Formats: sequence, C-alpha cells, structure tokens
Amino acid sequence: MFVHPLLALALVGGVASSTKTRATTAPKKDAPNVVLLFADDLGFGDPGFAGHPSNLTPNLDALRASGRRLSTWYSGCPVCTGSRASLMTGRVYSRVGVPGVFGPTSQSGLPLREVTLADQFRTAGYETGMLGKWHLGQREAYLPASRGFDSYLGIPFSDDMGAARLSDCGNGTTIPATASDRGGRFLPLVSQSKGATTVVEQPVDLTHLQEKYAAFATDFIGSAKKKFFFYAALSHVHTTQGNLPDKQYAGCAFRGTSIRGPFGDALAEADDLVGSIVGAVDGAGLRERTLFVFSSDNGPWMVQAESAGSVGHLYARSAGYWNVGKGSTWEGGIREPAFVSWKGVVEENSQSAAAVSSTDVFPTLSELIGAPLPTTLTYNGSSEPAIYDGVDQSSVWFGGAGTSARDEAGDCLFFFGGPHGADAPSAARCGPYKLHYATGPGLAGCDGCEKQYYDPPMVFQVEVDPSEQFPLTKNNTRHYADAAINDVLAMAAKSLKAYSATYAAGELTPANGGVAPDADAEVVNGTALYGVCCDRQAADTCDCDGKPYPGR
Repeated sequence: MFVHPLLALALVGGVASSTKTRATTAPKKDAPNVVLLFADDLGFGDPGFAGHPSNLTPNLDALRASGRRLSTWYSGCPVCTGSRASLMTGRVYSRVGVPGVFGPTSQSGLPLREVTLADQFRTAGYETGMLGKWHLGQREAYLPASRGFDSYLGIPFSDDMGAARLSDCGNGTTIPATASDRGGRFLPLVSQSKGATTVVEQPVDLTHLQEKYAAFATDFIGSAKKKFFFYAALSHVHTTQGNLPDKQYAGCAFRGTSIRGPFGDALAEADDLVGSIVGAVDGAGLRERTLFVFSSDNGPWMVQAESAGSVGHLYARSAGYWNVGKGSTWEGGIREPAFVSWKGVVEENSQSAAAVSSTDVFPTLSELIGAPLPTTLTYNGSSEPAIYDGVDQSSVWFGGAGTSARDEAGDCLFFFGGPHGADAPSAARCGPYKLHYATGPGLAGCDGCEKQYYDPPMVFQVEVDPSEQFPLTKNNTRHYADAAINDVLAMAAKSLKAYSATYAAGELTPANGGVAPDADAEVVNGTALYGVCCDRQAADTCDCDGKPYPGR
C-alpha cells in the first residue's frame, strides 16, 4: 500500500484538489511520448515472445526484443472493468468502487471523483488519445473525452455486449447483426473529437474495425503538435456475441490464415495493429522519444474453449480443476504478458522478474512526466484522501532492478476479485511467495469446482513453482519446520494488517455516479436502460451510422 507523502498535509492542513481545476503545465523536458498497449483477455502464454508454438506475433515480439520483458506483471483485477479501473487510477478496483464488469446498459461508470491517467497526462501538457475498449462507463459523462482524453475511437464495452456484423470477404456471404439486448441492441463504434461525440457505426462491422483503428492511431500520432499519450485498448482477443459463426473475428487479410484457427487470426490482426502504431511512431521520427508499455487486462476466458487463449505454464495444478484463467486469482487469471520499450533508455533484450502490477502504471508514469499524484479526490463538494495501491516502479521498468519497490518496502501485493470479492483480498504476492486466502474457479465456474478458504493462507513459492502445484502450508497448521514459511506468514499478516487499516471497499455513490438520468432512456418493465442506441425513434433497430451520441 502506498500513501503519497503529501497525504499527511492533506489530512492535517485540509488540502483539497479537484481534477476540474488543476493547472496544465508544460511537459517535463526529458519525458517521452507514451504509448500504452493493453490487450483484452490475452493469456500469459499467448504471444510469440512468451513461447507459444503456433501464435504468430512478429510485431509484439520485435517490440519486446527492443526493451525489457516484465515477466511477473499482475493485473489489478481478474476481469475487464476492474482491471481497467485499476490501470487508469492506480487504485485497486474494489477501492474505487466499480464492479468487476459494467454491462452495456449500466447507467454508471468510473466515479467522477477519480483522477485518471489521461488526466495526469493532460495536466502535464500532453495531447491524449485513445482507441478501443473503454469499459468504464458508456454514458457520455463517463466516456474517454470526459475523463482526460482529447479524442477517442472505439467500442465503449466488450465485444460480446452487442450483436455485430461481418462483411463479405469474397465468399458471397455477409453475416448480419441480430438484436438481442433491449438496451444495447447492436454493438456501437463511438467517436469523440473536438467536443463532438457520435455513433460512427451501429452495428459495427468487425471485419474493418482494425483498419479504422490503424487509421485513427496513425492520424493521431502523425498530427500531434506536442508530446502525446496514446492508449490503445485492443479489442482482440475478447470473444463476440453469438450471432457470428465464430466467437473470434478478424479482417479479410487475416481470416483463415493462422494454424491456431480463428483465435490465431484475431491475435495476428491485433499484432498487425501494434505494428501500425509502432510504424506511425517510427514514421514521425519519434522512436527514441517514445516509451511503449504493453500488457493485458486479465487472463484467458477459459470456458470459451478453442476461442480462448492460453495460461501457458500457469495452470494451477493443485486446484484440481481446469478453469483457472479470467475471473480467478490463480496465476493464470491475473499474471499477464508484459514489457516496456524505450530506445536508448531501456536495455534491449532484457528481463526483470520483479513483481509489478497494472496499478503501478499510474504512479510510475506520473513520476516520469512530472505530474504530482493528487492527494485528495474531490467531487460535488465532498472529498476523500487519495490512497494508492500502485507504487513507482521506475527502477524496475528503466533500471532493470530485480526487486520491486513494493518488496523493498516489505509490503505485499494484494489481489481482490476472488471468493472474498471486494471485502478482502483473496490472494497476495509477498516476495517470491504467492499466498491464497481463498480460491475458486475462473469466470463461469466449472462442474465440481468449489470455493476453498485457508487459515493460514495456502503458500506457493511461485518463483520456482509458477504452476502452483506444491503448496507449502496446510489448513490449521500454523508453525513449520522451514523457518522461511513462518517468516512469510508473519510478513503477510503484518502487511495485511497495515493494508486493512487504510482499505475500504468503495461505492458508486450515488448509484448512477452523480450523472442525472437520461431523458431518452428506454424504460422496459419499469427499468430505465442506458445502452447506446444511435436512434431510439427507430424502435427496434438502433441500426444507423453517423448519429449524435444519445447519452448525456
């Protein structure tokens, strides 16, 4: 747990800050442009650089080779919304108060009191742009342009939260979209630029989505007038809704090209988009002045079978069941492929096994660009101290340190989202050890899977046992012949006690996050639905292009 040093002043002197009034400064002279690449449902073992035998990711592999692999990177949550909230705020999702997943008709979003990573870059004088999956609220008050981004093109939630289209690739067929959600109906592609928010396309044609993303990224990077922050939240490799013949999709240039099947096609297309973004940076002559950061939101959604990714060797053999990916706090659910690359600064072909987290991105990049961490979060006349779960990991990212700043402070990294939910962590990483307070299967469960609770926590030495096969503790046994086990249990208990003293599960207060209900919300059985619909007057379709955004 990390409390900014100025927090003491905020508590004693009544210091208050508001994201709405923070002054914009010139970018720190030696700070780079930053491109943050964030995949969707990509497993630890999926990229080529992670050793997958049939997935082809040449652009990711080359970018990783140009920098430092961070082989022990953990997500802030084992599912989509929570992971992105943790990434954008430096605060674990349960502290922020968001659920694990916002649905396509949720009227709420990331609470407006929260300062986002894009807010930090904007405060530091950067241009800010984003493409892809947002998933932190689909009403306009919560969309990227209201949360620190100058421009945005993307789908505001997951690919499976609305029906989509696929275009003809020369075989004479076009897959139409079929409405199935009264609030969201069809998957929308939303654009935000120069104060305007529009539905570019609904339902989105997934065949040409990555082409639109590549053009948007190239234009943003090529036309930037000052230092920029670009967040590419890749739509791949999340599965789609069931109206399509395969749960994975790809454009015509990639469809049917991978030996891995539709999943490999989708990953190859995502890799190509990464290549387009890197090419735009190179084309602008900015490679030596640009930091790339790559990771994923959570592990693979294993119940999707062949449409899901791979946990690699993180298969939790002691679990006794196979569903240990997305939605679980086993290694396969929260440990992600990751690297950083900054030519001339980060050593090429290097690696660090120090345990880091997506919550560390906010404080690490804030320090890099000279944007002070807010000490107080303020909204609508009320305020609260800003307590961060992330820490500055510059020594690991840029210096290649083998020990994280968190470990050096004697703190554990706590994981929420398992059986304990938001009430308490279900797992922790303490030095070379992984501890489980409770375990359960990944998203959607599995036959015969049961939640298990441990006292003392179940311990694995994951540095040498990453597959979590050999537990070093037993329930109701508190002292061990191996002094190292007694030491880590004592360390974890001390760290958890200190963490719990400053932790409280957050709330969406009020339930709609402070945004007034929409006048044009559709009411079904007495419930107002806030799904994106480009034209509510069209009654049953929400099938149109280029319409003003419906949500206020």
